[in-house]
Amino acid sequence: MNILIVEDDLDTREILGELLQMQGHAIVTAIEAHHALDILRQPSAIDLLITDVSLPGMSGVDLARKARQ
Repeated sequence: MNILIVEDDLDTREILGELLQMQGHAIVTAIEAHHALDILRQPSAIDLLITDVSLPGMSGVDLARKARQ
């Protein structure tokens, strides 16, 4: 599964990414919502979005809404 993790805290982003990689998933990371949207616009398929709710510039809730569009 290709998973996009959007998290502005470096430690949380790295730990979560490592745990999911250990389970065999491909991980892509972003530190803020606008970068995540750029990734989601690319032709590579993201199967799952995991996002922090409190992100700089745009909430994780707003990011999820835009990602669904």
